[in-house]
Formats: sequence, C-alpha cells, structure tokens
Amino acid sequence: MKNFTPIYFSKHFSFKVINNSWYELLSDLYNLIVNSTTTFYREKDIKTLLFPTTTLNVSSPMGLGSDSTPVGIILDNQKAYLSDSMQFLLEYSCRFFNKGCYSIMPCYRGEIPDNRHLSQFFQSEVEIPGKMDNAIDLAESYIKYLSRDIIREFGYRILKFNNNLEHVERLISCNSFPRIKFNDALKYLNKNEFYHDKKSNYRILTIEGEQKLMDRFNGFVWITHFDHLSMPFYQAFNGINNSVAKSADLLLGMGELIGLGERHINGNNLKKALKLHKIRFKEYNWYIELKHKYPMKTSGFGMGIERYLCWIMKHDDIRNCQLFLRFKNKNAQP
Repeated sequence: MKNFTPIYFSKHFSFKVINNSWYELLSDLYNLIVNSTTTFYREKDIKTLLFPTTTLNVSSPMGLGSDSTPVGIILDNQKAYLSDSMQFLLEYSCRFFNKGCYSIMPCYRGEIPDNRHLSQFFQSEVEIPGKMDNAIDLAESYIKYLSRDIIREFGYRILKFNNNLEHVERLISCNSFPRIKFNDALKYLNKNEFYHDKKSNYRILTIEGEQKLMDRFNGFVWITHFDHLSMPFYQAFNGINNSVAKSADLLLGMGELIGLGERHINGNNLKKALKLHKIRFKEYNWYIELKHKYPMKTSGFGMGIERYLCWIMKHDDIRNCQLFLRFKNKNAQP
C-alpha cells in the first residue's frame, strides 16, 4: 500500500476503496475491533453507554502541555465543541457502573492531518474505579485480546501486505510490558535535546526520542510519571509532588498508541491542577462539583484505532487506515 497522496482525495470514495483488497481487509478489521472490544469488556462486566459527540468542555483545552486544538461549532445559536474524548462522560458513568464504562467513539481535533495524525479518528476508551496500575493491567490485557483475535481471524490476509507478524506475536507473548519513568527515560537518552524538547516549565519526548525508547525495549514500552504540565490537567498528582502526573503512555508503532492516567479524587486537587495549568474554573465547575459530591478514584485510557491498525499492518501513513476521509479544509463525499 503506497503512502497517501492528496490527488486521491476526490476519487477516494468512488474509485479507491471499493474492490480494493487493502480497504476490504480494513473494513473487516474495524468490524472485528468493535465486536472484540464489546466481548472483552462484557466478560469483565464493564459496560457502555451512548454518548453525545458535542460538548461545552473539551478534555484537551489549549493549555501549557496541550498538543490538541479544539474544534468549535455553532449549535442552535450556541458555541460548543465537537468532542475530542469521552473521558469526562466515562468518569461520570463510573458513578453508575461499579466495574467501569467504555466507549468507541469519534474524536475531533483541529490539526491538519499528516502521516501520524488525523483530524477525525476513532478512539477506544475506558474508565474504571481504581488506580493507574489497574488501568495499565487492563490496557495490556485489552491490546493482547484484540491482537489475538486479529491474528486468528485475518492473519493470513495481513501477511499479503506484511512479511511477517512477529511484532504482534511478540506483544501477545509478553507477560508484562516494560515500564520506565519519564525521568529515567531522559537519563537513558542522555538528556539529548534531539530526543526531548524542554519547554519553559515542562519537558516532552520528541518523535525521535520515542523511537529510540521503542528500539531499546524491543518494540514497545510504557513511559510513566510525566511532568504534570505536559499532561492534561485532569491527571492526578503523584503524591504530594504536584510537578509529576500519575500518567502513562504506551509507545508502540508510530509512537504514543495509548494515553493513560489516574484522575484527581476530589475537587480540591482538581482546582489546584486547573490553577497550575492556568485554566479557568468557570468552564469546569460541573467537574469540580462532581469531585466534591461524589469523590472516587478512577483511572482510564484511550487507544487510537487507526494508529493501532497502522501498527498491526506495519504501515507508516495513518491516512491510509481511514475508510471515510474527513480532513480539515477538504470537501469529503459522501
């Protein structure tokens, strides 16, 4: 499969997709992911709900460490946003379902797509009562479960595009994924500026840094305990240290495949985080009230489905893993 080229855009629906073995396989993989996700969570008594795709409160506001631009709309003469995540509603739903709640929903971002990013994509998300380690265990079980089903059902078809499935088999056979704390990862990278980017008050890994770490750990690794200001404000503080977040990214394939974290239990810590991230309380008063009235320790994660498929297929252009094109500033039909 060749990398995406813009000339295909206008002909994608009518000429490129139908009777194309790549997209036929992609269709089956999407279907399997939805069905396997439902089965996986049903077996654990983790439930789902139907969620709206509009919101007044994005979970990734343009803050100090945000790399996401919200997509604003006018709905019934009111300013709103298309949802960038279901995380807030999943947290809310944990007050109904004591084992947790999951969803597979579209997410909207304002960035222009490239080979690693889409402006509209699908995300498999879950929130459970418990701490970060519980969510990491669940995430590892989930991705292994999906990968086993995919190899069993469609491995022979995937091999028509790949030389082998060793990368998938290696992940499935791994008892526990390797982990390294962010500060230790920087030490391994010798604090080389090529591998990390130092902002005024927080640090992030570069694409090259992520790749170096994946190479070091044979293809995949959890990076944990990031600088809090590089994470969304809703990630819990690591104990009394407000500069570090209880957060984790699973690096796999293109880089970050799963973003995961533990949330603030109560409204007081949430307000500290909002103040630290220089975000106004007003837009998140409902969230503060939820934490005050119904304090609960929850953790959760989100996995980009198109990025996961790129890894499965050993493909390096995420735009080819989208059946129905939706690109910023492009007229998509239908």
